[in-house]
Amino acid sequence: MRTYVGIILTVVVLLIASPVDAGKRKKNPKCDPLTLRNCDCTSDCTTKDGTHLTAAPPKGYDKKTVCRCRCNFGCVRTSGAAERQCDVRPMRWKGGRGVTCSCNPCSAPPPPPLNYDRSNCTGSSNLARGTICVFECPAGYDSPAVEDRRQFCENGRWRWSVTTGCTRDGGWSDWVDGECSVTCGDGTQTRTRTCDNPAPENGGADCDGDASEVVACSEDPCPTEGMPTMMPTYAP
Repeated sequence: MRTYVGIILTVVVLLIASPVDAGKRKKNPKCDPLTLRNCDCTSDCTTKDGTHLTAAPPKGYDKKTVCRCRCNFGCVRTSGAAERQCDVRPMRWKGGRGVTCSCNPCSAPPPPPLNYDRSNCTGSSNLARGTICVFECPAGYDSPAVEDRRQFCENGRWRWSVTTGCTRDGGWSDWVDGECSVTCGDGTQTRTRTCDNPAPENGGADCDGDASEVVACSEDPCPTEGMPTMMPTYAP
């Protein structure tokens, strides 16, 4: 008899306690933002209804929100699932153990590619991941846009290919005179110059103007017709 009374009392207590527990349960439980080392899991999330989130909501993520984790700039993913889903019963993120990112520094600056002279990282060592080095052109050369002449350190290696080099416009040499068209009196001559001071390089502009021109020239006066070409000399 006592056993039955005990069972009945236990059931009554459970019935009384259940509504209280249910009242304490959150009506709309949320997932806290994922926090992983060297990783961003809050800037690319999609809710159940398709809304794209670029920042963590102040009160947390709703159920079935999917977040895509990306390693920080200069790091690479070495293990783990990039996509995680909020599951609130129990309150956790489903989809694996997270993302592991490797973020090794670069031991030395990148060597200048193509015809570049140096970079703003010259002389540095142990450059942190994500460091961006911009290459500089030699004196007298024109530089491409910055985004076309830079590399960044990604987990110990330099990334971004530099395919556009420095350009240099052409310049004219001095004029070189040709022979005069006559041996005496007034005539003409052709003079020339070359576009090699300096020569155009890597798509630089050619020299403006002509490479040759005809100009007037003058030699010694021609002798008068019928007159000796040389006056006689007399002994004193």
